[in-house]
Amino acid sequence: MHYFEYPLPDEARPHGICLWRFAVEAKDPEAFVHVVPPDGTVTLSASLYPGQEPRLTTTGASVRAHLVPVVHGMSAAGIRLRPGVAPDLLSVPAATLVGAMTPWVPEGSQVALAEAMVAMARDEDAWVEAGRVFGAVARELASPDPLVAQLVDRLLAEPDLGGVGVAMEAVPIGVRQLRRRFLAATGLSPKSFAQMQRLRHACILALENPPRNWSQVAAEAGFSDQAHFSRQVARTFGVSPTVLMEYLRTIRHQLVPQVGQDRRQDDRFLQDS
Repeated sequence: MHYFEYPLPDEARPHGICLWRFAVEAKDPEAFVHVVPPDGTVTLSASLYPGQEPRLTTTGASVRAHLVPVVHGMSAAGIRLRPGVAPDLLSVPAATLVGAMTPWVPEGSQVALAEAMVAMARDEDAWVEAGRVFGAVARELASPDPLVAQLVDRLLAEPDLGGVGVAMEAVPIGVRQLRRRFLAATGLSPKSFAQMQRLRHACILALENPPRNWSQVAAEAGFSDQAHFSRQVARTFGVSPTVLMEYLRTIRHQLVPQVGQDRRQDDRFLQDS
């Protein structure tokens, strides 16, 4: 398997985090269940299964991993939306998307975006055009809530921050009001979103330099201790950190930095197996 991320053009970054593409390779089992790590964002995607019509899916912000059946020859491509963008783009309340994987029925300019996702699922070289198409869609959208966006930027740029309260206090609005606005925009509390970013960061740390001591990974990712980290992995994935890493290491990863991180590393490979 491989999971590659691709950067968006500058004009699209206020509304999107990155494009991505996933594919099952010849060395993989004939059919299996793929574990999709949650990251607290909404994703629009197109999946191609041999002999079937493309499947268009909206995956809502979640704090639990999704399980997706895959087979040889399957591929998928999608876009990770910035928190707070999905309600405007899809014309639905954020709360209705949380934890759900539902059919994406594109309308208006989304039709071209869906076609671009299908093209990218077929051919990874189509990512540049997909980014251009999303940029055109983004121009029709309202700007995300600036105070929510400020908090999101901080949590994406510093997933190892630890307590979310530090980031919230830096936003020029009352903590309770910010929490309400964040929940309305994203469907998640700031704490839940921060937990998903911290967990994603921990997985990346473990993949970058295997093998790693779990207590070291937990500390570097901002968890209070290894037990805290292990409980979070169990709640999110239903397995231990070791079992999770054994699976993630069967996937070739190419990730782009989050918002606010060093974009000079856009082409880094975390693992090449």
